[in-house]
Parts: sequence; C-alpha cells; structure tokens
Amino acid sequence: MNLKFNASKLANHFFYISTLTNWGNSSFRKETKKEWSEFLGPLNKQEKKAVSNIEKILNKYQKDNEKWLQNIFYFFDKEDNVWGQIKKTYTKEEYQELQQSFETTSQKFEKLWARVDIDKVNHFFEQLNGDCYKKMFNKVENFFKVKNNNTVYVGVLPICIGKGIAGHSWGNKNMIVNVEFSMDEINRNNIRDVALLLAHEIFHSIFAQKKWSKIFKEEITKNKIDKVLLKGLVLREFYGRAYVLVNEALTATFCDRYYLEIL
Repeated sequence: MNLKFNASKLANHFFYISTLTNWGNSSFRKETKKEWSEFLGPLNKQEKKAVSNIEKILNKYQKDNEKWLQNIFYFFDKEDNVWGQIKKTYTKEEYQELQQSFETTSQKFEKLWARVDIDKVNHFFEQLNGDCYKKMFNKVENFFKVKNNNTVYVGVLPICIGKGIAGHSWGNKNMIVNVEFSMDEINRNNIRDVALLLAHEIFHSIFAQKKWSKIFKEEITKNKIDKVLLKGLVLREFYGRAYVLVNEALTATFCDRYYLEIL
C-alpha cells in the first residue's frame, strides 16, 4: 500500500472553513470549533457569509460524492490543480463563491497556520512509510483480499488546538482519508495513535469500495432498521444511523482491537 500525504496549506484552509459549517460535523469537530473561536475570536458578518456559501455547496452535492469538495482538496496537493479541478466540476458562480470564501476567511486561518511547523509535520508522517507501518496497513488490504499497491491519499490537517486525534474516510473511487490533530501530537511524536487512526480510516475506505458494503447498507435500510435508539448511544450525533454504527463496530473489531494488541 502506498500512502500519499497532503499537508498543503490549501487543504488545511478547506478543512478550517468546512469544519465551521454544520455539514457532517462530529463531536470532535464541535470541540475544535469551540477551541478555534476562543483562540481567534468570533466570526464577523462577512466570514459567516463565506462559511454559509461553502455549506450551501456541500449540501447541494451531499448525495453526489464524486462532487464532494473533500475529494478535490485532499486529493490534489498543488493549488493550481485544485482550482483547475473545481473550475471543471462546479458552476462559474460556485467557483467564484469558493474563491471568495477562501479570501474572506484567510486572516483567521493564517493565525492557525502560523502555529504549524510544516517540516516537523512532514518528517513525522514520513515515519508512516517505514516498513513496520507499511506491513500494518498492508494487513488491512489482506483482510479484504484486495490487490496490494493501492494508493491512499491522506489529508494531513495539523491545525487543531486541543488534544485528541480524529479522522474521516471519504467513500468514492479514490481512497481518500484525512487525519485531524494538533502540533502537540507531532511534538510528542505520537506516531502509534496516528498510525492506529490511519489504519482505522483505511479499513473504512476499502470497506466502502466493496460491493457487499452497498448490499449491507441497502439491507439495513430495507428492513427499516436504519435508525438506532439514541438513548443507547455514547456518541449520539455521529452514530444516529444503524449502518454507521455497525460499520464502526466492524472496524473496531477487525482492525482496532487487532492492532492494539500487536503495537
């Protein structure tokens, strides 16, 4: 398995804006928003409008994952390629709104980006391409009996402030995941926990590509068990659907528990 890490400034700027929206935010991202607000101060009127424009585009294409912005910003590491792809994919008005949103939010984002030591970040993630961790990620491929040498595109997002690591897998034809953390994890060289999270997200990414994943999801919906009693959940907002809950349970069982025992 090949890992292509993208710690670009533009990818992080997109993560900043998209996290400020109410689109698909987990409990971790809500805490991140709170920490950013305390550090940067509240959004002004123009910044709120910029965030709203991004949220509108994310919502418009929510059911068309080939048009998710995540699949562009975390896939391409060069700014010209990102904006070129957006120009081809979205309307002229959407393209202009996106560029304006980045310009409007740049002042606050620059303060977050100034906290990042990009050389340290790149050196940290180079360790994950070592033999020890490559074997670990290859075993995820072996579990699904897929061909080796898949490329996983990893959005590296070190602009969080508080403690903790989070991630997400974006299900489409390309294997794209992101890892969200603060510079504290880099300074402590917390490679083990980042590797565990990355294996977790890679498992999700491969699972989403398998045909039986789609059948599994359809069966849950067809049998009207696509909702879960919220009172029985710890992370209620994130696990409000049975498919998501079972997907996480499978990943925890066949990926997380296994690696916790051998690392």
